[in-house]
Amino acid sequence: MDPTAPAFHTDPVLHAFAGTARRCHLDPAHLRAFFASMRADLDPGVHDDASLAEYIHGSAEVIGLMCLDIFRTHGDVTADPQWLAEGAASLGSAFQKVNFLRDIGADITVLHRHYLPTASDGTLTEHAKNALLDECVVELDAGCSRIPALPRGTRAGVAAAAALYRALVDRLRETPAADLTGADAVRISVPTRVKTVVTLRAAGKAVLS
Repeated sequence: MDPTAPAFHTDPVLHAFAGTARRCHLDPAHLRAFFASMRADLDPGVHDDASLAEYIHGSAEVIGLMCLDIFRTHGDVTADPQWLAEGAASLGSAFQKVNFLRDIGADITVLHRHYLPTASDGTLTEHAKNALLDECVVELDAGCSRIPALPRGTRAGVAAAAALYRALVDRLRETPAADLTGADAVRISVPTRVKTVVTLRAAGKAVLS
């Protein structure tokens, strides 16, 4: 998966990926971090704050950073690279934390993965849930503040995804923490009609900004 590897691969997926990695200058360190987090899921355990931060970086923040590298090929980007990178990583982190809360029931009872140190015993308190959602809001705000600095053709998709996750935050906030855990846990989603309205509105605003 190193973009410096030979240009031709017999596997068409690897061949296409290698071409994208070279063209978009993907950082090999980001790829290594991603696969390290994926390997961590093969041996599930209980995360502490440090290992969770490392997992989020590899499973989500680097995805945002690689997307940013790809977006740069769609037009000139004049904003400070570090500022943009911080926003991309924040958006990835927010998405992952929302997913932790959406999937916590199945993660613990079926996959035996304990991502959240505050729910290591299989229970989730309202305080812990809302504290994590507060983090998500801060990170979503940080990521969204960078959208106008992206090439115009890439803004709609990012804005739509961020808006959808804001809607998930609101629904998770309204859902009792106890309903998210256990074998009969509910998985929160946004109804299709609402999802359509939310994403189209956000995408349209981003394109016109």
